[in-house]
Amino acid sequence: MKTKSNITRRDFICKSAIAASAPLVLNFTHNSFAKQSKETINVGIIGVGSRGQNAHIRTLLKFPDVKIAAICDIKEKRLEEALEKAGTHKPRTYRDYEALLKQKDLDCVFVSTPPDKHKIMVCDALRAGFSVYVDKPMTLTVTDCNAIGRAIKNAKGVFIVGQQLRYNFFLRKKIEAIHNGKIGKVVLINYKVFRGPGRLPDGSEPDKK
Repeated sequence: MKTKSNITRRDFICKSAIAASAPLVLNFTHNSFAKQSKETINVGIIGVGSRGQNAHIRTLLKFPDVKIAAICDIKEKRLEEALEKAGTHKPRTYRDYEALLKQKDLDCVFVSTPPDKHKIMVCDALRAGFSVYVDKPMTLTVTDCNAIGRAIKNAKGVFIVGQQLRYNFFLRKKIEAIHNGKIGKVVLINYKVFRGPGRLPDGSEPDKK
């Protein structure tokens, strides 16, 4: 028996598809649910470096019913750059992420900071009642992974990690073939590390004086 779904576009994005930074996901949700709700979805972004600006802000600006309502970074220059890119959204700016989490009109939070900061920021955002998207890797230690797992159990919102292309059907079938031994023994893996322009080998940014 078929039942009619009461899902709204707001519910779908804020409670299920918080990984809105992925253009494929955003395009799907927007095209499918754009006319079901006139409410504005308010997003807060913690960390507005290269990823926060060039991926999250640039993508969110494509949708008229999504508002970048808050941005946070410890570097004033990044805040200024992100504020300029956000344009007419005119988000409130913070140097302290805990202050951002107190902004009452936010619906969801993106965490786009260095991985060693993910655990505390994700856990605090979940405890504050937000749905949370965090860039990969989720954390750097098993202990931090377990801490986030405990926070998820009591969370009101949804938590999603931006694992690149994990949703891709063809890639998933290839991984399945490898695990099932259908291609034989794997003896060589070729991969690329994407650090972005101007990055040092350890992924950090060089000092610019």
